[in-house]
Amino acid sequence: MLTLKSVTRIAANGMHNAFTSLCQWQGMTYVAYRQAQTHNTTPPGHIMIQRSADLETWEIAATLHTGCDDRDPHLVPTAEALYCVWGMYAPMFDPWSRRLTTQGYDICTYGASTEDGTAWGPPYRLCRPGSWLWSMVEKPIPPPKAGLLTRTLGREVDAASLPTSWYGLSYDVGDGAADRCHTVTLWKGLSPVFWERWATIIDACQRLSDLQPSEPALFWKAPETLACVIRTEENAYYGEAYEPYALWSWQDLGIAIHAPAVLYVPGVGWLVAGREYVSGKRKTDKPQVCGTSIWRLHCEEAIAKVTRLVRLPSEGDCSYPGMVWDSARQEVLVSFYSQHERKATRMRMPVAADIYLARLTVEKDK
Repeated sequence: MLTLKSVTRIAANGMHNAFTSLCQWQGMTYVAYRQAQTHNTTPPGHIMIQRSADLETWEIAATLHTGCDDRDPHLVPTAEALYCVWGMYAPMFDPWSRRLTTQGYDICTYGASTEDGTAWGPPYRLCRPGSWLWSMVEKPIPPPKAGLLTRTLGREVDAASLPTSWYGLSYDVGDGAADRCHTVTLWKGLSPVFWERWATIIDACQRLSDLQPSEPALFWKAPETLACVIRTEENAYYGEAYEPYALWSWQDLGIAIHAPAVLYVPGVGWLVAGREYVSGKRKTDKPQVCGTSIWRLHCEEAIAKVTRLVRLPSEGDCSYPGMVWDSARQEVLVSFYSQHERKATRMRMPVAADIYLARLTVEKDK
């Protein structure tokens, strides 16, 4: 179904380049990633964005930073602008010493946008501190009948001119290092900039919260069905909900998938890519080898499941893919990071990591 055509290294400068996002916008392919000295929050990292017209030659389109540790960017293309949304770790304020401390960090969500791909506006905060808005999708309003008028804000307007709705998922870490439960919140907005809390879809009372759910991939399974693949510290889970999207049902997918990216390919179905434990299922398991894989996501059936299709060349600190369907080339494009071309010593793994782009051809189901 998927055949690996090529893998190209597009960022390799001795830094720790990681946590990718991929999109196509205005005829160009964009990849965003974090660049830092290490995987950790100190020294802080910043967001790099590169773009290409032919998938061979890449140029730097932007460097985004808040002054704190910026990481895990997500590109959000719209008709009017290209947005980049990322998480920012800031040192916490200690009320006793009245100083900032690196013993803990506050997480905030920041964003920036461009209308031409090169001139980016300054970063701005998206939602309350403590919430990491990880994934967002747009829901277009169904096309109205010709000439249909609707009443909004006390006046009649053409229904076709109404704004679209956006939905986003954040995961919220509890207060204090001992509080390991995560809650997951659904947000609603009129654009990728303005958001309001809509519903808590995983709260601290649910068993799933004890598994520390994080890194959700939100997508529209059907016009009225909002779906999600979410990482936990055990297996990944698949969930879906119907309007108003406050009550979700969850299924264990039976395999650990970190930082999932979900894509629909015409004639093939739903795909999910992410980090897989090739050996060892948890962080505490030894030996542990990680890789980047792509699975077929069977979410059309009553019992959701995944079937592995391809394992990409990757190893060490790796994965966090972005994924798009290139309709012009009839290829699936996958960005990811890896250390498999970095030589490990007997004492430790390499610190540097590189950014890659994989191109896969598609054999559609008959």
